[in-house]
Amino acid sequence: MTSAKTSPQLLAAFSTLKQLLRSRGVGFGDLAREFDVSERTISRWFAGGGVTVEHLEKICALLGIGIFDFWELARRGSDSRPRRLTPRQERELSEDSEAIFVFTHLLNGWTAEELRREANIPETVMTLVLARLEKIGLIERLGGTQVKLLTAREVEWLDGGPMKRAVNGYINYQFKDMNVNELGFLCQAESLKLSVASVAEIESKFRKLVSEIRYLAHTDMSRSGNDKRWYAVLLAARSKALGAGVFS
Repeated sequence: MTSAKTSPQLLAAFSTLKQLLRSRGVGFGDLAREFDVSERTISRWFAGGGVTVEHLEKICALLGIGIFDFWELARRGSDSRPRRLTPRQERELSEDSEAIFVFTHLLNGWTAEELRREANIPETVMTLVLARLEKIGLIERLGGTQVKLLTAREVEWLDGGPMKRAVNGYINYQFKDMNVNELGFLCQAESLKLSVASVAEIESKFRKLVSEIRYLAHTDMSRSGNDKRWYAVLLAARSKALGAGVFS
């Protein structure tokens, strides 16, 4: 079993879990009866001693939420760092493709050193990129390639801002030559008529699925093996005229 002691993210999430328990009127005594252990054991779990992912999944089930929903709440609730960049920060970041690459992977949980090795980035180049990110005000360098993020991990780009334009360019580049027969290519395509309410629900499902995919990627980072490959993942839906491009 995987212990919470091995995961700082789990330890940081305990305060969120306690809030959820309080909001639903569930106490340590209730959990002790459910798991057939003492309240002291439950207290030790919440202090980071011996709780497992399996325990957390069962607690989440008792609270009526999924484990991935819990991760999302914990990540959002425990992070007080800004979720939006200033217009100046977005502009400066959007004009530096190397900085975008490094910063977005830092947001996804990679350390600068891991990313440098994985992408074969020369140490001198990584040092210069980190210096530029620090100048923009997105990270603080702690020595060598060690850094501290000054933003939340889930940054929200400004509507109509320069980073969303940069993301549009990234999508066009990554998916311009899509081939459904390509090895490892995952694709599902549908043409559907949807209401505004349904589109909003799909957007919510997209956010949840992205959270789940990030969780899988985070878990894979610590797994050994040579079966891992980099993927560009795109979830998208856009309005269209039925038959456009098919019938004249």
